Amino acid sequence: HYTEYIENSEYQRKLYMRIQDDLINDRMNIVKSLNPLSKFLHLRQVNGSPELIDGAISANDKDYLSKNAKLKRLLEILEDILAEPTEKAVIFSNWVEPLRTLYKFISKRYKVCCYTGTMASDEREKHKQAFINDPERRIMIGTIGALGTSHTLTVARNVIFYDSPWNPADIEQAEDRCHRPGTANSVFVYSLITKNTVDEKVHKILSKKEGTANYIVDNELDLRSHPELFDLLLSND
Repeated sequence: HYTEYIENSEYQRKLYMRIQDDLINDRMNIVKSLNPLSKFLHLRQVNGSPELIDGAISANDKDYLSKNAKLKRLLEILEDILAEPTEKAVIFSNWVEPLRTLYKFISKRYKVCCYTGTMASDEREKHKQAFINDPERRIMIGTIGALGTSHTLTVARNVIFYDSPWNPADIEQAEDRCHRPGTANSVFVYSLITKNTVDEKVHKILSKKEGTANYIVDNELDLRSHPELFDLLLSND
C-alpha cells in the first residue's frame, strides 16, 4: 500500500477554502440532515475534478493540469508503472464524471478501457474482456459501484484510488479485484490523498482502530450520531 499525499494547486486551495467556509456557516443544518456526508461532495470534487463545480475552468483548457494537482500526479504514477511493458493498472473513482476527465488525458497516450454503471452492459463487458485479454489495453478506469465487486482483474497488479471510498468494505472489495486467492504476484495499491483536506482527515480515521471503533457504524462514517465529526473533518488541525 502506498499513500500518495498531494498538495492542492493554489487555485484548488482557494476554491476549497471558499466551499469549506460555506459548509461551516451552514453547520447546524448539515449535521441535522438525513445524509450529512453528502454535503462534503463539493469539497471532494475540488481535490480531483474542480471543473465540476467551477464553470470558469474546463478540462479542455491548456493550463488545466496546472490547476489539478491530483490528476497531474496520477499521470506521473501511470508513466512510472507502465514503463514496464507488461504492467497493467486499474483506476477507481467513486463517481463517473471524474473518470471522463481522466479518460480525456490518459487516452492521449494509452489505450483505456472503461467500466461504469452508465454504460450498457454489453459495452461494459466488451471493455472488460479487452482489458483482460489484449496486452495493449493496459488501463481500466471504473467506478467503485460498478467495478469494485464481483470481477476478477488479476491481469493487473496495480490498483489506484483516484478518490478513496469513505467505506472501509468498499476499499477492501475493490482491492480484491486484482488480488484473488491463488494470485502469485504482489498487488500494489496507490491511494491519492490531498493533504490538509477532508479526504486526509477521513483517511486518518479509517487507518486507526480507534477511529473505526468510534465513528464507523454499519461500515459507514456516522456523522449524524457524532456531530463532532463535522468539526474534526473541517478543522485546520
